[in-house]
Amino acid sequence: MTTAQRSSADAMAVSFARVLRGAGLSVPLDSVLTFVSALGLVSLADRDSVYWAARATLVRRPEDHPLFDRAFAVFWEHREANVDDEDEPVENLTLLVDDEDESTDGDDGDVQDSFQLRFSRVETLRDKDFAKYSPDEMRE
Repeated sequence: MTTAQRSSADAMAVSFARVLRGAGLSVPLDSVLTFVSALGLVSLADRDSVYWAARATLVRRPEDHPLFDRAFAVFWEHREANVDDEDEPVENLTLLVDDEDESTDGDDGDVQDSFQLRFSRVETLRDKDFAKYSPDEMRE
């Protein structure tokens, strides 16, 4: 890569990081420097290589992938940011609390096609040492 191409890639990487920050993503400086290094290894003409180099170096959380994809489309492909294009289906979350006096036979009423999260009101594992468990306690 020539010096002119390198400075162009550096400027593009920094500008794209600014776009991501403006969109609300946390993009630390070390991630931008890693992205600049990655751009030195791939061709700027290969959209897929640039996309994966950016995604691998600039995105830290899986929940940021849709926002990154929109920002990439806007910045690298000059498309419009259509936030409403990808409406994800709403997933229901039912929080069930197990009480010792209640039965846990699995009958939760009309809760279908939803995630269920169960927990106990009593925290017991914080002070437990599994090394001291008996074989019966481990099976339980």
